[in-house]
Amino acid sequence: MKDQYVTCNDLSLYTNVLNNQIQKKMYSLYNRKQYDESSLLNMWIVDYLCNMQELEKEVHQKDIESEFRINRATASKTLKLMEKKQFIQRTNSVEDGRMKIISLLPRGIELQKLWITISSETEKQLMECITEKEKAAFVRISKKILAKLDNL
Repeated sequence: MKDQYVTCNDLSLYTNVLNNQIQKKMYSLYNRKQYDESSLLNMWIVDYLCNMQELEKEVHQKDIESEFRINRATASKTLKLMEKKQFIQRTNSVEDGRMKIISLLPRGIELQKLWITISSETEKQLMECITEKEKAAFVRISKKILAKLDNL
């Protein structure tokens, strides 16, 4: 911020501005058209799916909703678009036919590799202005705030 609103100490303002600036930086690091206008949420989801597959854990829509704190409609719409872009596939669960197992397709794995590059570059740039100790404090405080918001 350029200190035009210096009297404001509103956490929600600062977190919103920080989020906007980080997203703008991340979007500048890749060609969105090449990846069918993929959002950062798409990348976070493919990264999550990749991690869960490494752990050999099945992932369902409710897991995505919970992990990313998004509602059912948002998750459904996001996953439908990701399926259309051929990043993921949804198959019926053997145990419960109503449940869909979400898994990565080769194009999703390609997107996850791009995400690793974007994430690493962003992290490197953010860490230029803070210490590991400050980062740990930021993460700890962020988790504390998220836990409080989850219980409201």
